[in-house]
Formats: sequence, structure tokens, C-alpha cells
Amino acid sequence: MEPNYVSMQEKTENTVVPEKKDDSIQKTASQPSTETSDEQDSEILSLIESMKKDVMHHGVYIAIIVLLVCGGFSFFWHHWNTHHKAGADEEGVYQYTDFQMTEFGKDCLFGRDGNTIDYDKAFMWFKQAAENDFSSGQAYLGYMYELGLGVEQDYTEAAKWYRLASDQNNAYAETRLGYLYQTGMGVDQDHLKAVKWFRKAAMQGEPGGQNYLAYMYEKGLGVETDYNEAFKWYKKSAEQGFSVAQKKMGMFYRDGLGVDQDYLEAVSWYLKSAEQGDAGGQIGLAYMYEQGLGVKQDYDEALKWFRRAAEQNNAYAQTYLGYMYEEGLGVEKDLTEAIKWYKLAADQGDEYAIEQLPVVLSQLNDESSL
Repeated sequence: MEPNYVSMQEKTENTVVPEKKDDSIQKTASQPSTETSDEQDSEILSLIESMKKDVMHHGVYIAIIVLLVCGGFSFFWHHWNTHHKAGADEEGVYQYTDFQMTEFGKDCLFGRDGNTIDYDKAFMWFKQAAENDFSSGQAYLGYMYELGLGVEQDYTEAAKWYRLASDQNNAYAETRLGYLYQTGMGVDQDHLKAVKWFRKAAMQGEPGGQNYLAYMYEKGLGVETDYNEAFKWYKKSAEQGFSVAQKKMGMFYRDGLGVDQDYLEAVSWYLKSAEQGDAGGQIGLAYMYEQGLGVKQDYDEALKWFRRAAEQNNAYAQTYLGYMYEEGLGVEKDLTEAIKWYKLAADQGDEYAIEQLPVVLSQLNDESSL
């Protein structure tokens, strides 16, 4: 019995010189009449008044522009001094900016720039920036609470900090807050609110928010099921290199969801995801090789990708790896190795592995008794 594969988931004017006339005629012609002179004076005065008005109007415009520029500069300078410009306090003690403290926190969280990973220090830096109302610090502090890094895990506290950062349009925080509403962790489960926050993040181009929004359309959570919309948002996320969305693109092309079925495109997207280490992408790619969809059937390649996912403790991959050892696909038949992988999957509750484990154990016992 073969495991049932589960779907994973744009311009001159010519000058004429007059002939010379009699001097008396010239003098008469060259002296304007009183009436003409008055008209010219009137025109000149009118022009002057018009110029005065233009100057006044332009002066007002210039004044407004100056005020706007100065006001904007003042706001920027205040923001910079508050969050980015470092310096010493009145006692001469060096004061780090909120931006610097957040970066220090990230160094400790991810072990960047030669730093060792230290969750306690990361939490300390994020907390200081967050309490100064710095949105990035708040978002990362929420992350620490959500995963319990450097602090006891607390979804309610995570939601609190994510919401504060989201109120400042922090796209990452909006994504995580949406996730908490989707799952009901630290807040009452609310798919409508989840969609709201995912959409806000997605509209800012945040790949995680785009991926989650696509998922809500795919599953019909808080919105009606719409594979076309799901495909659209998965694609936006996948094109930014988000591995989970790339895996989903593979699945949508494989199954023809929201797009014409195309095995070659499916393999291409699965490969992008698999090469980033996404277990789901590795499983999808392995399945394409095992079934010969979009590629030449190749059990060796299938076994390789199933193994990579299985080594990440993915139960489905462990089950399929057990099946390949049981049947000798891409590898020499080995019931002992099959039992090993089936047991790992069964311990995680995989139903096929639970059913098949005693069967293979029986086969091994029978072979041993011969």
C-alpha cells in the first residue's frame, strides 16, 4: 500500500528698416500725442499693480512652502534625535538610540557580526527600544514573547507589543498579530481580524503577510474561498523568495488551483522552496520525481529529497522514506531501515506509519525465521 500524497500545500521676426523721411515729418511722427501718453501711463500703472499682487501672492506661496519645509525638517530632526541620533546625557553617560538598541538586540538574537546568540541580552535591548515607542523594538519584543526567547512565553504579552507596533504600521508586527488572531493565541480567535491585519501587511509588500493572506483565501477563513486571489498573493510572496509561498506555488501549479495546471512550473517552484530548506518544498519536489511529473521519474532524486525533509523531523517525509525502503525504491530494500523511519513518523501520530509499522515488523520477523 502506497502512502496517499497530501496536497501541500506588473521659435524670428524680420525687422524692417523704414525709409528715411523728411526731418519735419520725422519729428512730428516721433512725438506721441497726449492721449496716447495717458493710455500708456495707465497701462504701466496697471502693470505695476498687477506685479505687486503677483509678488504678494508668490510671497504667500513662498512663505507656505518655507513653513512646510521647516515643519517637515523639524519633525524629521525630532524623530532623528529621538530614535537615531546618539549622544551623551547631562551626566556624560553615552546614550544609545532606539535604532541602535534594536540592532544590538538583533545581533544577540541572530548571532550577527560575530556575536554569540544571547536571548536574555536581545530581550533587554528590544525592551528598552520598545518602551520608547520604537515600532521595530516593539515588534521584536512581541516576537520574543511569542516564542519565549529570553522571557517566559506569553502570547497575551506578544499580542500587546505586536498591536502597539501595528498601530505604527509596522508590517511585520501586523503579520504576527494577524497570525495570533488566526490561531487564537493570546487573543480570541477571529478570522476577520486576522484577514484585516494580513491584508495591511500584504499591502505594504510584507511577504509573510502576503503568504498568510493567500492562505486565508485558499482555505476560506474570514473570506470566501478564492483560489485566484490565493494564487495572486502566493505569487507576490514567492517572488520575494518566501519559501513557504514558493512551495504553495508548486502545489497550485501541480493541481491547477487558480492557474492552469503546469507540472514544469510546479517543479520549478518546488525546487526554489526545497533549496531554501523548506521541508514542504522538499516533499513536493520528491513527489514529482517519484511520480515522474514534470520531470523524468527518478527514485534516487525522490529518495534524496524525502530524506532531507525527514531529517527535519517531518512525519510525512519519514513515512514516505519508510515506504521507499520497504519497497526498495531508489535504494536497496531494507525492512530494518523502513521500520526506523515508520517508527519516527508513528511517534508523531502519522496514521499510515502507525498502520504499516506492525506489518513491516511482521515481515521482518518472518524473514528472520527462515
